[in-house]
Amino acid sequence: MANPRNPDQQSQYDPDTDYDDDDYYCGYDDTPPPSEYGCDPLPPGPKAPKLPKPKKCKPECECPTPPEQPHTCFDKMIARQDNIINRAKHAGEVRDNLDKLNKQANAATQKYTRQLYHDFRKRWRELDKEIVSAIEIVTCNTKCWWCVLECHFCPELYRIRWIEERLYGNGSLIGDVHSLQDLKHWYDCNVDAKQRTVDRISAVVNAWNDPATTIDAALTKNEQLVGTIRGLDQAEGLRTVFFDILPRHIAIAPRDINTAIEKKYLDLCSACDPDPTPDDCCGPDVSLPSVRQRLIPPQAFIVEPSKYFQILCCLITQRFEPAQRQLENATAIRDQIQADIDSLTAELAKRLTDPLANFKANIVLPIDCDKYNGGDGDGCGCDDDSDDDQPRRRRDEQAD
Repeated sequence: MANPRNPDQQSQYDPDTDYDDDDYYCGYDDTPPPSEYGCDPLPPGPKAPKLPKPKKCKPECECPTPPEQPHTCFDKMIARQDNIINRAKHAGEVRDNLDKLNKQANAATQKYTRQLYHDFRKRWRELDKEIVSAIEIVTCNTKCWWCVLECHFCPELYRIRWIEERLYGNGSLIGDVHSLQDLKHWYDCNVDAKQRTVDRISAVVNAWNDPATTIDAALTKNEQLVGTIRGLDQAEGLRTVFFDILPRHIAIAPRDINTAIEKKYLDLCSACDPDPTPDDCCGPDVSLPSVRQRLIPPQAFIVEPSKYFQILCCLITQRFEPAQRQLENATAIRDQIQADIDSLTAELAKRLTDPLANFKANIVLPIDCDKYNGGDGDGCGCDDDSDDDQPRRRRDEQAD
């Protein structure tokens, strides 16, 4: 977290010490390096709005130049060093996670053999035929199956989609901010969105930690469920086939084999819960899935063992690491803004308690009036040539 400034220091809204918005973003670059996998960069999300410049109030007199406040450079440097320390700590954590992933991947390579790969393909083909038969069973048992799904199943998914849009919106954030509190709120929302992206990509990466185990578990689950279809009631049969077996079956499908399942059985509840534009340059899709796709957790699909490490490395370098970096940058900027809010809040409270507590800080006694000039350059208090004590400005106003 950024180092909060001392509330005894002069106002941050003084034109000489005001922090520009660019200070928050200095050193934070979300632009990823060129991809060796041909992937487009991970979208950085909405651009942060900027605060309006505060009004600068100048005294009507030309005042002596006050001594420079040391915090104008030191606080920025301290805040940036704090961020470097935090980044170093986070880098250590990331390094440990990568080391763990590497060990898991090496172990997974030993388990995911070509023999197992061919067995998985064979089992999937057999299941594909059995699922076609299971679909015939449930649709024949309920002739109006489509309407039953549309009237009773799909609205449940649509409700989830509606709640998410109400909570998180469509990815856009507010365009105007008028205070640090507004900017902090913007970054709270931005950090939350980036955390959801990291969590989503992490789930996909984790699904590929041990494909031999996860693919076998998915095939076994579907083999068991297909065997139970005839014993289920109409509603449970429809749910099991269309919202349990089918999503899992398609998720693990080899990409070079076409399913025998008709498209009308796959394209369900898409009116208000459409499938997203895929982000699958690495193979696995890391875009935000439809609610129907999320009825099961992310799955590794059946793929040539020789391609396994390439898929995993692409996911890590092209999606997971950039998402982590974007989250880290957004969090650091938000913490800097919060530090400014805390500092200014403390300063305001202290100044309101004794508004003129610091007025003598820059006054040298005895006061040398030659160092003070009015806006018109004629002095800013008394007229030395006058016999009375009435300030020149007041006499001029009376003469007008």
